[in-house]
Amino acid sequence: MEDGKVRLLQYLGTALVVVSVAVHLWWGLPRFLIYARPQTLAFYLQSGGVPDPRPFLFMGMVVAIVIVGMAVWRGLVEDRTVYAVLLILMLGSIVGWMLWHTILNHGVALTSSNAAATEGHQGSVVSTLFTHFVTVPLEGGTKLVELAAVLVFGVLLRVTPRTTKTDR
Repeated sequence: MEDGKVRLLQYLGTALVVVSVAVHLWWGLPRFLIYARPQTLAFYLQSGGVPDPRPFLFMGMVVAIVIVGMAVWRGLVEDRTVYAVLLILMLGSIVGWMLWHTILNHGVALTSSNAAATEGHQGSVVSTLFTHFVTVPLEGGTKLVELAAVLVFGVLLRVTPRTTKTDR
């Protein structure tokens, strides 16, 4: 593939990841700050409950992407490694969303409260996911962005040759 097209895909992939990070940061950071307070954690420990894990997972993903970005900026990692890591993180976000809304029933299986289970699940897994996808446009849009990022990084992995230590 031509260098210009590869560069365009790299910019597109970066933009898609930035959108995903922005949404996860916007939703996750305020909740993370609440749950990470010592008083809140003490409450959960004393009550035997578990807080919503999503803010912690979202912030973990954001930190991982920032670390990857810093490594790229410093020239510490090769392109294929970056593409693979970002593909896995975006795919993990999609799979996590799917699990949260299906098997985990909005976290009822994980948390001490069933407050997150706001609607019943009727029908198949596909219809449940479709319902969540269209009824919460921000979630649906974010998952489309992440799916596009997975495709972009998949293409970049395919067209970028493997390097060996002697190639560097």
